[in-house]
Amino acid sequence: MTTGAALRTGSALILALALAPSTLGCDCGGGTGGDDAGADAARVTRDAYVDDTNEVPPDAVHVARDPDRCRVEPGDIYLLGSDDDTATSERIVDVAANAAEFAAVWRERVEGIAQIRMARIPSTAGEPSALELTGGAALHDEPTIATVDGQYLVAWRDNSESDFEIFARPVVDGAPGEIARLTTRAGNDASPSLVGVGSSVIASWIEERGAELARVPVTQLLSATGAASGATHDISAPATVQRPTLSPRDGGAMLAYTESGTTRAVSLQRLDGSGAPTGTPDVASTENNALGDVDVGLTSADGAAVFSTLISGVRRQVSIRRLDGTGRPNYAEYPISGLDTGSEQGDSPSVARLREAVGWSAGCRDGYAVAYRSHPTGGADTVLRLVLLDAGTARVRAVDLAVPDISDRGGRVTLRIAGDGQLLVAWTDARSDRVDMRAARIRCD
Repeated sequence: MTTGAALRTGSALILALALAPSTLGCDCGGGTGGDDAGADAARVTRDAYVDDTNEVPPDAVHVARDPDRCRVEPGDIYLLGSDDDTATSERIVDVAANAAEFAAVWRERVEGIAQIRMARIPSTAGEPSALELTGGAALHDEPTIATVDGQYLVAWRDNSESDFEIFARPVVDGAPGEIARLTTRAGNDASPSLVGVGSSVIASWIEERGAELARVPVTQLLSATGAASGATHDISAPATVQRPTLSPRDGGAMLAYTESGTTRAVSLQRLDGSGAPTGTPDVASTENNALGDVDVGLTSADGAAVFSTLISGVRRQVSIRRLDGTGRPNYAEYPISGLDTGSEQGDSPSVARLREAVGWSAGCRDGYAVAYRSHPTGGADTVLRLVLLDAGTARVRAVDLAVPDISDRGGRVTLRIAGDGQLLVAWTDARSDRVDMRAARIRCD
């Protein structure tokens, strides 16, 4: 294991692209539902502020998070890693958020072997610092990360000990700790996910069991260092579950997953503080057309689940479903992509819950931000789109982020909010000859 002082810069691993970034406009009082994408969008550069209303720059002492000033600046776009392993294009850059920092983890082939790498990214200033979390000849895959007690716990799967098993490793004060093995059953274990719950972590993964090779989702409470605490819990779910994801829930966690068989439904399983299931899963999608990507943002009062669907077997769409404070779906599922052109396609969504506690400006401090991969019609380039919703999940404003060269293929986009109210979006771009792992700060200051 080696530690890098920073990710490589220049043409190698940091993209400092001299392009004017888009700014997210927001009428906080009511919302127009319009779009600020393209030439009409307000523009912010490092040296000057210019937009089509001739507004003056915000005062230097202004600290409230203002969606009118949400933007991606050229120096905040990072190429975390890249390799020529195109066999699996659905790789994910997973992200955890701390008080004033993000941490991203991904799989990257190093000298022919897939390894797990991590970058700590300051939320407002400074360059990422890189860590290598694995080494050796084993094949490492599917990394996930959670924040716990201001530090991090990372999990992944590898075959360093016969079958594919799930392992975890803490990162404390920027230094990796001891590796803990989480699974011991014979078989191919996969698809880990983590979420911090107080001073502990709830983990989930899928175990392969029996001669029939049944795929069983399980959950387990861990310490901050990855040590198991208590029993594992089996989750009643279809055998064709795609990679589940965990989100924090008041008093526990939410396990969200999509069935990849004929039903193709998004299900939400509530977990208590020990990781044990409470009640039966709730179905968030109302039709059997979910594509697999799902993410949840919850508070003790309410929340939302976002997921991608396939409409009429041809058009990809991002849908949202409101949740109550316990994580149960309420109201109806409805689309948040394709509203402007009617034929825009969207997929790979992620959601972040915006809260008054992080200092967003009045009127927009309570709501949601959703990021997804948008595929415009007419041969236009694929873009990353950021949509701002109010507390009732009604759309306030949407804008295409000024991040160039977005591929039309890749794993789930991941959007997270730090304790200081800043946002980070991370994703993968599957090219014809390689896969790029990328991230960008979204500044809201």
